[in-house]
Amino acid sequence: MMIQNPFFSQRKDLNGLRILDVGCTPAVTILLACLGAHVVMLDIDTAELEKGFKYSKLLEIEDQFSVVKADAFTLPFESNCFDLVWNYGFLEHFDTPHSILKEMGRVLRPRGVVIALVPNRWTPHSVWIRERLRKERKGYYWDFMGRERSYSKNQLAKLFWDAGIFVNAISAANLRRTVLDDSLLLPPLDRMIIRGFLVRLMRWIDHLEYSLPFLSYFGFMVGAMGTPMKDNKLS
Repeated sequence: MMIQNPFFSQRKDLNGLRILDVGCTPAVTILLACLGAHVVMLDIDTAELEKGFKYSKLLEIEDQFSVVKADAFTLPFESNCFDLVWNYGFLEHFDTPHSILKEMGRVLRPRGVVIALVPNRWTPHSVWIRERLRKERKGYYWDFMGRERSYSKNQLAKLFWDAGIFVNAISAANLRRTVLDDSLLLPPLDRMIIRGFLVRLMRWIDHLEYSLPFLSYFGFMVGAMGTPMKDNKLS
């Protein structure tokens, strides 16, 4: 989606950019630091912040990385101080996710970008697997943050709109996780023969998604990219 934004599309690296990860996805955010950005990870979960520190030391990029333990609803930053603010698998756990999105937009610099990814409404996981796990296990393991929801592209676009953010691009992706849901994939991974088969299967699914773009409509995640309406110059 970043290629849809002229501020990012012509860049070969992320040197000089400030990026905020609201809700911590350490593995991805650390990779952004490896591309030259200074990244800040914000969460209330100390374990996730410590995981980010571990990755930064492993890759020797501690000088481009920092963490903040704080609430996503009241970001402890002045306005206009980040070029990209994003999260993955975070908003779906809250009753008022547009409030978080609004804060994400507030701390953006002019021409900055908000990106958020949430579970797709139109997958087996969202339609029945998650509810089955809630009944059988007396709780769904990702509900510890708040009861997880799923969104269609239209519903995610409305969240952005309610937060005062103009949507520049929106799409669904990750068909492999739709087909190989966590509840089916994780238990057999301790067997090498199963792992080898799953790798080949994932490659085949990726090929299908690339060759038949309409299949991405059923991808596990829906993601949107936008700019605050108050200073949007890309519409």
